[in-house]
Amino acid sequence: MAQLARLRDQQPVARASDPDGNRVWLVTRHADIVAVSKDTATFSSRRGVVTLEPLDQQQLDTRRVLMEQDPPLHAAWRRLLNADFTPRAVRGLEEGIRLFTAATLDAIDGSATIDGVVDIAEQVPIKVLCQLLGVPDDRARELVSLGNRMVSATGDDEAEGMDPEDLRLLPFSHPAALDGLAMARELATQRRARPTDDITSLLVHGEVDGRPLTETEFEMTWLFLVLAGNETTRHAISHALHLLAHRPDLFDQWAADPDLDQAAADEVIRLSSPIVWHKRTATVDTQIAGQPIAAGDAVLLVFASGNRDARVFTDPDEPDLSRSPNPHVSFGRGGPHFCLGAHLARLEVAVVVREFLDRVATVQPAGPAVRLESNHFNGLRHLPLAVTWR
Repeated sequence: MAQLARLRDQQPVARASDPDGNRVWLVTRHADIVAVSKDTATFSSRRGVVTLEPLDQQQLDTRRVLMEQDPPLHAAWRRLLNADFTPRAVRGLEEGIRLFTAATLDAIDGSATIDGVVDIAEQVPIKVLCQLLGVPDDRARELVSLGNRMVSATGDDEAEGMDPEDLRLLPFSHPAALDGLAMARELATQRRARPTDDITSLLVHGEVDGRPLTETEFEMTWLFLVLAGNETTRHAISHALHLLAHRPDLFDQWAADPDLDQAAADEVIRLSSPIVWHKRTATVDTQIAGQPIAAGDAVLLVFASGNRDARVFTDPDEPDLSRSPNPHVSFGRGGPHFCLGAHLARLEVAVVVREFLDRVATVQPAGPAVRLESNHFNGLRHLPLAVTWR
């Protein structure tokens, strides 16, 4: 964080390089991140958003998902999915999220030591996602494993023996994607024969821009929803539990005041920045904050930096559970790419932490947290906690 602070103050648009040595610009100030996010004509998402690896046109077209579309096609894709993620639709999920959380905590109630990630944070979001996608509950662990493998920086062992040409067309170029795509195809076959009221059926039978989705578009979108709907929320919950274990004062403050739930959840999302950065590509010669940017240059919107910008946030490195307003950029900000699942993520964090606080008297670290090996996700793999229950 200290390095990002120096960049914000001294070189807010800093030059770096991608794995092939191509020029990349790190955008670290909040105002510049928002400005680039709004200007979709100058800064395109169609050259990839979530990978530093330069992709050729075949890779881009095969792996393309919702957030890798520019207007006006981006709006058509959002319209297909938007109804399931409106504030009203999300409010209808609250009781189910509470029940999922209660059952999860019932299973560990009384345990003196727990893993905040494995036992709590990765349990609830995946159950909510299974409900939305129509995935049977007994296959939830497959999706957790799939996410763990795909977002990790590792994967060489799984790739052994695979045709490199097949691998390069997979999301994150990771062989674990094959399992996710296979599940997508299996569910699609079922929904074509018998439609149900879930997002999988919506994708199978829906249209974008007046036409049905291709098989590849369906599979990639389905897999994108699996990752987007699970990974970021569970990382935010993990960081919330980590914060409460290390800050007894904040544990006591949040536990005593349920009215803090929404604001505190949003503050955890700001501080943790579960998505560290997203990429855009300049379509023309331009500039950001006076720094010339050439057409074709990659631009990284460093959300983790914008969320700590003292020009916007008072005492940005200190958690303020009642912070308001809280214009963080963890879900994007300004422009059409605001996170489709933002309302759901906020609700899940608020509900899970409230149920935890209502059941737990004290929580302390029981060992070092184990971080996820990723430069894109700010996540934890394990979080040992010592707990006393009420």
